[in-house]
Amino acid sequence: MTKEHPQEPGPSIGRIAFRGAALNVVVYLLVRVVNLGVTILLARVLDPAALGLLAALLLIYELTDLVRGFGFSFALIYQKEQPEEIFDDAFATLLQIGGVQVFVLLFLSLFADRLTSSPDAGLLLIALAPIFLAQTAGMVHEARLVREFRFATLALGELISVGVKATVVLTMIAMGFGIVSMLLALVSAQVARTLVYWMACKWRPSLRVPARSNVLFLFRYGRHIVATGVLHFLRRRADQLIILVTLSDTALGLYFVASRIPDLLISGISGAVSKVIFPMLSKVSDDPALLEERYLEAVRATVSLLVPISLGLFSIAGAVIIVLFGEKWAEAEPVLALLALTGVFTAIGWNVGDLMKASGRPDILWKIMTVEATLTIPLIVFIALQFRSIEAIAAAMLAGEIIATLVRLVVTHRVLGVSAFSVLRVTVPSLLAGAVMTLAVIGSRTLVVWPGAPLLTLIFEILLGVIVYSVVFWSLDRQTARRWFRIARGLK
Repeated sequence: MTKEHPQEPGPSIGRIAFRGAALNVVVYLLVRVVNLGVTILLARVLDPAALGLLAALLLIYELTDLVRGFGFSFALIYQKEQPEEIFDDAFATLLQIGGVQVFVLLFLSLFADRLTSSPDAGLLLIALAPIFLAQTAGMVHEARLVREFRFATLALGELISVGVKATVVLTMIAMGFGIVSMLLALVSAQVARTLVYWMACKWRPSLRVPARSNVLFLFRYGRHIVATGVLHFLRRRADQLIILVTLSDTALGLYFVASRIPDLLISGISGAVSKVIFPMLSKVSDDPALLEERYLEAVRATVSLLVPISLGLFSIAGAVIIVLFGEKWAEAEPVLALLALTGVFTAIGWNVGDLMKASGRPDILWKIMTVEATLTIPLIVFIALQFRSIEAIAAAMLAGEIIATLVRLVVTHRVLGVSAFSVLRVTVPSLLAGAVMTLAVIGSRTLVVWPGAPLLTLIFEILLGVIVYSVVFWSLDRQTARRWFRIARGLK
């Protein structure tokens, strides 16, 4: 018997969400192409040791940013009916959190030189301090734009932000500055993004003493988001943290370059999709059947994007490293290949976080992350200390991602009744198409060879992969393929 679902709140929420996700992904790809260009420029200008120092500074910054907004944005999005006063209270509290983060970063700068080989590490870290105030000043405005499904405005903010970032980096590199150019570019980009949100959102904060009830609500919801963020950071950055502590700046630089591409493409696209998936799922959270249906649609869309990227990077890792970064980074090839494979499993389990938050169960999310961290971080540390190589650490990250995906599938079934079989079933077309693509790209090397022309080889293999994946995926899942085809023709 066919299930009849009650009408969704608002006009065509599913269609709006899908187009919003597509818009976010397209813009995110453009943004990440620019960011990749910045990374390539830095890799060409700096040596592995210098880029390792930059990676170390960014790790310290990320540690300080673990409490970003204390999850207030998610609380503001999740709660359907909000009194206007709660936005004022959130804004005032967020500015205080930003001030605390500035103080913490300044404190950590006193010890930065002990973790790196540079005596200037502390001074360089101070350059990042203003970014926290710029972030917190725009979080409430961003949340309101998300609540209104104004994804085009959010995309514009990203585009302007990355444009500012690229301009600052290029200008300062041309003037002879090194690592500091990237740090100041990050601050400038965040300021630009916040200004766009303020200009686009008509809401303005009122000066008032935050109501205790409102602040407690925000913290009660947000504490789980923060706990999840801390655990997520530890699991996602355990590899770089252990390299920072046990190996050299050069090893960290090589690993950082290899990890940037999966970070920018795989994790980045997942995050871009989540910005749309979470509010979309929240809209139907009162209907469990419809919520599960929308969740499976989200998994299908996410996997269809990430699987070809992940397996594609695995197939062409060597050419990517040589063409983009140069021969001095050749040792990063096996690391890129291994980290690229993690994207397949990331895609399958990523939307569990959106599902739990939309279901009003953010507490489950941090519990999932606790189990994941407990199982995976000791494995990564053990392998790192045992083998002391960046290749072994990358392999440990892949094993950890497989374990984490299994944990998420089991918990989602037990808590919300979504079977692992249902989730895996919607991934089959993408996985099969990705497998055929990988075999085609690797197999083509026995027939088509351009000695001494890595760029031509890379272009050919990318085109071959796109064609093969598209044809096979079209034959297996035409509904999703038609959706993406319509998106490619224009987001209307």
